[in-house]
Formats: sequence, structure tokens, C-alpha cells
Amino acid sequence: MFSLCTNVKSIIVDLDSLASYLHKTEFKAALTKLNQRYNLYCVSSGFFTAFPQFRTVMGDIREPLSFSNNIIVANRLDPVNTVLLAGSTSPNEIAHRFNISTIFLTENLPILLNEDNKHLPDAIVDIELLIDLLLNEKKISYFNELACEKTGGTGFVHHIGEIRHQLFPDLKANLMLAGRYFVYEDPRHYSHCLSTMISRLKNFRPYAINEMAECLEVNIQLTQEELRDEFDLITIVPAKPGCENHLDPVINHQKLNHHRSKIDSNLLFTVRHYEKQKRAGSFYDRALNVLDAFSSRRKVSGHVLLIDDVLTSGSTTMECARVLYKNGASKVTILPLSIMQSKSSAPQHKRLQDDSGTEFRLNFRNSDANPFWVASDSVFLDYEEGKKRYLNQFSYKDFELEFLF
Repeated sequence: MFSLCTNVKSIIVDLDSLASYLHKTEFKAALTKLNQRYNLYCVSSGFFTAFPQFRTVMGDIREPLSFSNNIIVANRLDPVNTVLLAGSTSPNEIAHRFNISTIFLTENLPILLNEDNKHLPDAIVDIELLIDLLLNEKKISYFNELACEKTGGTGFVHHIGEIRHQLFPDLKANLMLAGRYFVYEDPRHYSHCLSTMISRLKNFRPYAINEMAECLEVNIQLTQEELRDEFDLITIVPAKPGCENHLDPVINHQKLNHHRSKIDSNLLFTVRHYEKQKRAGSFYDRALNVLDAFSSRRKVSGHVLLIDDVLTSGSTTMECARVLYKNGASKVTILPLSIMQSKSSAPQHKRLQDDSGTEFRLNFRNSDANPFWVASDSVFLDYEEGKKRYLNQFSYKDFELEFLF
């Protein structure tokens, strides 16, 4: 699953970041097969940074790789049907500005992304999964995104490294990745089921509570398998004083009864009011905003799993982790339902409309949380049909990716 891609036609291969793979027989074989099925463009990653218009130079890949007629690069590339394959996350920001989906190839997790985790790839794969994704056409992505789309496939929860406290850098916790969150203004939000589902969760919609409980039950199991460790305690980030916590009905849902003996949703509580984090400013200022805002009702021990809905700067969750460490935790792992992504400045597609000009909006069935599109007069569209129609609308004006030879 790609955020803005339903039909892959072209693949940009960032050779510089994949240099360590070029001697691998299985990788060369995979590239050869990809070149037979897709328009394959091999480029140097340095040019992603040097040319904001995505101007690049062909990489010389005749040796040790052999492609017939080298590779012909078109003057115009359809971004919503294009994927960037890279061995680092540095080109992602530029790719996302052009609605280009991204695949991160790695043999070693955790992947240790940038500090703010704001340009996550659409998929994290090894060579075997890369073949399954692009040659065997299997659905491979983050578990919560696939679950909310109801498309099936193989979902993952990745350990992407350690997150540090902004004010106490020696204090750190494991950070897990189960899905991403796109703000409403981001072009990826419109067709992204997980982002919409979490918004409904904040409004305590029963189907959203049920869906996120199902996801969380699997997330916990996959996290333990990824870390090869069991949790001694599972808790949640508390709400502000006087506010109802939308994570509470999720963690206390019957679907998590298997973990019931380890769950304590009332462990942490808020001791003072604090301003909304998005108003606080920098990550450092956000950490100051929530400093000493939380406390624990009792001492704890062992490995604690801390659940959040959307992790943005991580300041709130890391302050909660600090409280857990102060009260006896030997290790803390943070598992957000999603990680906030930077707002993309990519061109917007026109919104889907019915015959009366009313916009279709993403919704979910109350009975099973299946996604669909709805407009005026009970006009409905299947989710996949609507997404494909939405992405196939060419609403870009004078938008081209030009390649230099």
C-alpha cells in the first residue's frame, strides 16, 4: 500500500544509498526483473538535494548490472504512479513534495530514522519483501494502515530506534512504528483510512474504538516479537485534567483481555494544566510545556509498554516515560497508533464529487468499520474504486519532473 499510489508504473532507484546492495546477487536479479516490468530510473541521491525540481543525472549501471538499451528516461513522469526505492530516508522529503511514494530497503532494523520521524517511507522491506511487494504484487505496509483499509496483506510493526527526552538526552525509550498520521491539509489525508479513523476515535465513535482495539491487540504481540521481550506492564498516556481519555476504552476493550493482567490504564495521571503542544513551538519548548505535568499512582518495575494515539514530537510520551523510570521501570517502549508526518506541499488533487457537485468524503460502516466514500443523496463509492478515481484525476497545473542527461 502506498499513500498516493494505486498503480506503480515507474521506479526511481537511488543508487548512492543502495551502494552496499550492488554486489548482492539477489538484489541485482531483483533490479533486472523490475526493469522488465516497470520504467526503472537509476539516479544519484545527491541530486535530490541539489535540484529542488527533482532534476537528476543518470547513474552508470552497465557494470556490474546489465540492462538492455541502458535506461530511457521520459521527459515527464507521472508522480502518483512512481515509487522511490532508497536505502536511506534522506530523499523522502523531496519525493513527498511531488506525491511520489517511497520504499525503504534495509536488512537491519531498527532503522534509526531522523529525530522527528516526519518523512517515513510507505514501506520498509528487505530484498525478499521487495520482491513480494513489486514483483509478486503483495500488500505490504504498516499494520494499522492495512487494517484500517481492510485490504488484507502483510502488516508490520517496526522498531525504528530510540527516542530521547528533549531535556534529558540520556533518557530514552524504544519507539515502534505501526502507522502514520497525516493532517487534514495534507494531500495524503483525503484517502488515508488510519488518519481518518484516529480522528473518529477522538470523537469516541464505537466502530473506531473497536477497530483500534483490534489493531492494538496485534500491535502488542508484534512488538513483543520484534523486541524479543515480554512486557511487565501496559499503560497509556493520560488525558488533561477534566478531559475524557479516548485511549481508555481502547486499552480496556475486551479484545485486549489476553493482556488484562498487565494493563493499568489509570497508572499515570496529569497533575497540572498545560497548553496544547502544537502551540508550544519547538520540540524543546514542547518538552518544557509538559515538564512535571504527570505523575504515577504507584511504583512499577520491569519493561513498561506506553500507548499513545499520535506521536508528534514525542515530548509528551517521553515525559510520561521519565515518570515511569522515576517510579521503577527498567525499560520503556512507546507504541503509538500512528506517527505524525510533516505536511506535504505537494499539489492537491481535485476532491471526488458526485453529479450534484458535492464532495465525497471518507467514512466507515458502523457494523465492521469497512471504509467507503459517501456524498449527497446517499451516493456511495467502494473505497478502492474511489481512491483509484481520485488519484487518476490529473489536477496538477504545469507540474513536471524533468530529467537531465
